[in-house]
Amino acid sequence: MRAANGPQSRWYQAAIHQKAGRVRVAGTNYEVTFEPAGDVVSDAIDAGYEAKYPGSTAVPIMQGAGPKSATVRIAPR
Repeated sequence: MRAANGPQSRWYQAAIHQKAGRVRVAGTNYEVTFEPAGDVVSDAIDAGYEAKYPGSTAVPIMQGAGPKSATVRIAPR
């Protein structure tokens, strides 16, 4: 997951600082951990945005340096 506003995003800062939280997916809450994802998954995330939102003007924004530097790995707790 990426923060559109980059590392200054409030939710990104909270997730990285607290390292844990809760996400809601399809009506179900999950306890998760958050950690910086680094560059390892960058290309896969870029491709995922292109596949999910073809032609969207938001895709280049989410592929920019700011959002890329605020990529979070979410894992179940």
